[in-house]
Amino acid sequence: MSEKLGGGGSGSALGHIAYVQSMLTKLPNDHDLLKSLHMLMYKTPGTKINRKKTIRAFNGFPAGTDLNGITERISGNKKWTVTVLKDAATLFGLEKGGDRETLIGRLLNYLNKPLTLKAVGAAAGAGGSKKKSGGSAAAKAKKGGDGVKRTLSSYMVRKGGRREGGREGGRWGCLAGEE
Repeated sequence: MSEKLGGGGSGSALGHIAYVQSMLTKLPNDHDLLKSLHMLMYKTPGTKINRKKTIRAFNGFPAGTDLNGITERISGNKKWTVTVLKDAATLFGLEKGGDRETLIGRLLNYLNKPLTLKAVGAAAGAGGSKKKSGGSAAAKAKKGGDGVKRTLSSYMVRKGGRREGGREGGRWGCLAGEE
């Protein structure tokens, strides 16, 4: 294996950063983002089996690495679209806003010396469940968009006063004795 594990940098290994670890776990081994990141870090797409392992071991670019050359390599590659760059920013917990050049610069600055930026709880869907608000669909159907109860339809207004006794009671109960 010719690729040097860990990248030789001075930052934290990506696998030691809880947020990155939780986000990497969610991605399948053959995801295009992982291939692109591996190409960026090690200049090889890596094998499907070892790709996540080597990305987790990456701890930054070695000292003396030409970041301008890497920037040109990303800028010239059509696989690094704004969407892919934003996905990479999400994976590392970076801000996703900005144009393509800003995203490339932000990504490379982070990968030059990876550090913990977000807690694991900040990962989308990592861990606990979200509390649902609003109640059931039937309850939502009875209410309008702003949570105010809807007015009754004319049918419900007409029938509303006669439903006290159910099927057997009310008006039908008096008919049973007439037969």
